[in-house]
Amino acid sequence: MVIYLLVIVIVALLIIIGVLVRLLMRSNATTNSLRSENKQLDIAKRQADGELEATIKALKKQGLRLTETNKNYHQLASVSNNLEVSILLADVDGNFFWSNVGFTNLYKCSFTEFCNNIADNITAYGQKFDMSDYLDKMLNQHRAISFTSKITMPIGDDKWFRTILQPITNTYNNSIIYAIVQEDVSVLKMINHKLQRLSMVAAKSNNSMLIFSANGTLEWVNDAFHHIHGFTQSEFMKQVGDNLTDYLKWSHSEIIDYKSKPAISFIGPFYTKDNNIKWKKTTISEIKDKNNNVANYVAIETDVTELKQVEQQLISEKQKSEDLLLNILPKETADELKNRGYATPRTYKYVSVMFADIKNFTQWARKVEPRDLINTLQMLFTEFDDIISRNYLEKIKTIGDAYFCAGGLPIHNKSNPFNIIIAAFEIQKIMHQVEQEISKGTGMPWKMRIGIHTGPVIAGVVGKLRTTYDIWGDTVNTANRLETACEPDKINISKATYDIVKEYFECEYRGKIEVKHMGEIDMYFVNRIKPEYSADEEGTTPNAEFKKMLVTL
Repeated sequence: MVIYLLVIVIVALLIIIGVLVRLLMRSNATTNSLRSENKQLDIAKRQADGELEATIKALKKQGLRLTETNKNYHQLASVSNNLEVSILLADVDGNFFWSNVGFTNLYKCSFTEFCNNIADNITAYGQKFDMSDYLDKMLNQHRAISFTSKITMPIGDDKWFRTILQPITNTYNNSIIYAIVQEDVSVLKMINHKLQRLSMVAAKSNNSMLIFSANGTLEWVNDAFHHIHGFTQSEFMKQVGDNLTDYLKWSHSEIIDYKSKPAISFIGPFYTKDNNIKWKKTTISEIKDKNNNVANYVAIETDVTELKQVEQQLISEKQKSEDLLLNILPKETADELKNRGYATPRTYKYVSVMFADIKNFTQWARKVEPRDLINTLQMLFTEFDDIISRNYLEKIKTIGDAYFCAGGLPIHNKSNPFNIIIAAFEIQKIMHQVEQEISKGTGMPWKMRIGIHTGPVIAGVVGKLRTTYDIWGDTVNTANRLETACEPDKINISKATYDIVKEYFECEYRGKIEVKHMGEIDMYFVNRIKPEYSADEEGTTPNAEFKKMLVTL
């Protein structure tokens, strides 16, 4: 029984101990759980404190941003009120909430009056001013739309506006404000219309037109420019240059300072794209604005190639006429005829006259063909012309086979007796060179007789048909008689000429010889230049000393 009770007591004690152990274990678990929860609470508290602090900082920063935004907004409002353009703002729902002073000036009414009487939102505005399609495009596509249109204003007048519809988005690209920005371009539209009309007229013009900016940059050319030059504008700018200075240099103009005058004009040659040379007349004018400042330079070109060709042809024909006139008349007489229409006969007191005639010419002419006769005379008289030109003599005319010239007119000089004798030597030398060739087949050698006399003459032009320069007087008649009385291959001079030249030429006195209608005349053959004044053995070419003497006369 005792054992039984002891067992019961032991079992009870074990149960109690087990219960106590469980209670103790449960208490420890609870304590651990409470500690864990406390730790988590501490962590949560610290996170909450951090988030709160971050939130406070963010709110402060946002406040600063809002303050700055508000400041910028006021600055933007202040600036926009000073702009000439109109600015009208609508909120995200399309309702208008602000406008600048430019809006009031443009629409001639206040923002409140506009919203109350015309339109207070984007939709009504689009319907009122016929721009609903543009507004729908901005709202649907969330991008700026720009266009120019005519608008009937509230007071009834029509104006042209350049309009920009602009959505203003936030950082998430969501529209928060809509802006309608407008500028009155009615004046520009009118000017553009006028320019278009001018452009149409200029494009149809036969004159080339180029428009340069105020700083000289090439901005526009018309169709006639392409027709004249063959260049497009871009080709021209690439090859020649893109400014007015380059254009002037290319135009071969010496007028480079185009700013010095309101307008400049010149005519010059140029090369086309195909490298053909043409001529153009160019006028460059200033175009000024209302403030009298240069706005543009306009160059107008006229193709004068045909006129230039005609002009050059006329100049050529005129030159031919003048050359022909000078071939007939002395220059001074020709100039007098051109300027006054007539030439006054003049008296010259100191003139040497020469007649040169070919012996046996008439008999020789009967035995040769006319063509050969003319060719021979042409060859000889051309040589004679060169000789007298070199010796400052004037050809008067040819009479059949006779060659008639004089020295000392129309320009006075004292060397003419010496000049004309030297020319006579050269003529005789030419005759010696061609004598054998000319005499072939006929057996008649050509010999030249030359007569020279010095004295006064009258010279001028008479008549009106086939006008020629001629000289008259006893001096002419005497020279002619001296030629007739001369022997072939000789130079026969009068005593008047001999007295002038005897110190420089070896002369042979022939005595007094009877001549027709003039009685007896003292005559001299000129044989040669004296050796001390001769450059050759024959005595026909003057030396330096002789020429020096001529200069001093």
